[in-house]
Amino acid sequence: PAQPALVDPAVEALHSNYEELMAKLQANKGLGPEASFGFREIVHRSQGRYDMTLGDKLKAAGPDAPAGLQVMKFLLMSPIWRQVLSGLLGPDYKVNWTAALYAKSGCLEQKPHLDGAHLFQSTHGWAVPAPAHALQLFLPMCETPLARGPTEFWPGSHRVDAARFARELPSLGLECAPGDAIVFDFRVLHRGMANTSGKWRPVLYQTVSRAWWTDDFNFPEESIDDAEANAADYQEGGPGTRAGFIRRDL
Repeated sequence: PAQPALVDPAVEALHSNYEELMAKLQANKGLGPEASFGFREIVHRSQGRYDMTLGDKLKAAGPDAPAGLQVMKFLLMSPIWRQVLSGLLGPDYKVNWTAALYAKSGCLEQKPHLDGAHLFQSTHGWAVPAPAHALQLFLPMCETPLARGPTEFWPGSHRVDAARFARELPSLGLECAPGDAIVFDFRVLHRGMANTSGKWRPVLYQTVSRAWWTDDFNFPEESIDDAEANAADYQEGGPGTRAGFIRRDL
């Protein structure tokens, strides 16, 4: 497992980022942490679960940046991810989002969902099996026993022949710790479990995909800093899909 001296600065940086965004949300939009909202910087996925984009902040982090940002860059730049992800998605794969999930103590379990739909399902039904087009790379930033609400997965549910019956498959609450890595198909049925630990649960992650595909569903374009921007339009998502936010120009 990763040593606390490595992980703790990253966790502190994530909490500082959350507090900074909450202050901006209140000052610019008059919204508090309990409100339903979605902006480019942060989306309130479900009660007490926040999804914060970090890509711009990490790109801008130079040698003099706070230690927590340096740690996150170090973890995400590990050569092993290039090897693994290139093998699964091709050497020209791209990063769609660098972000963090932040689940507060007391948040309930999510509804089971996919992070994105099966390709061609809307036009060809369930007849077209396809290889992975997008993956999630999760790097846990804390010890995550069942009480802290790890992610529950339905293994095999990404296969098109199993997707319609995914909830009948056995599930697994995947306990994890700093130093672990979880890579899963965008189409796997999963959910965050209830967090009853009395502590936040932080997870650093990247959404990566084949070069020809882009995730334009999970974060809106509007920024908290845009004077005219309101909380983004909410899309409930179909059966088994993730509720997300859609761009206004679609």
